[in-house]
Amino acid sequence: MAHPYFIFWPAAALLAAALGYGQTPATVSEAGVKAAFLLNFPKFVSWPASDAAHGKPFVIGLLGQDEVGEAVRALAQNKKLGDRPLVVRRFTLVSEVAECDLLYLAASESRRAPVVRAALRGHSVLTVGDWASFAREGGMIALVTDKSRIVFVANPKAAQEAGLAISAQLLSLAKAVER
Repeated sequence: MAHPYFIFWPAAALLAAALGYGQTPATVSEAGVKAAFLLNFPKFVSWPASDAAHGKPFVIGLLGQDEVGEAVRALAQNKKLGDRPLVVRRFTLVSEVAECDLLYLAASESRRAPVVRAALRGHSVLTVGDWASFAREGGMIALVTDKSRIVFVANPKAAQEAGLAISAQLLSLAKAVER
């Protein structure tokens, strides 16, 4: 049985849109909460206009092994981000990661994070890592467990360096903002 995770109430608004099947935050697994965050973060981030080609799929990349990937696949099925269909791809090679719009790095990838950041230089890819120091180390959003709640830490400077802008609305929901 999946352990229920609770998120603080403002973040529940982020989660609610992804939970179209009627579950409440108290009944969603940790992987399900993280997947919902991944599907909703892009709604609060601006990409360069050239990256949002009409109808081009929005690719969520997964690097590393954990339960979040399958939860993302399940939630993303037949969904769109605006007019862009959502596509989920699992990567094994760092050389492939620039082929996505959002890259989720499982905690198992923490040692490869500097190499991943180097491979993404010059690409507008939102990076989300599943360990506490990810944003402090130069990633854009870190998913963190805090007292049985999934929260996130944002690094808008890292996003800006990639040509992305994290909205003030999303930053206001972050547990912390790295500057």
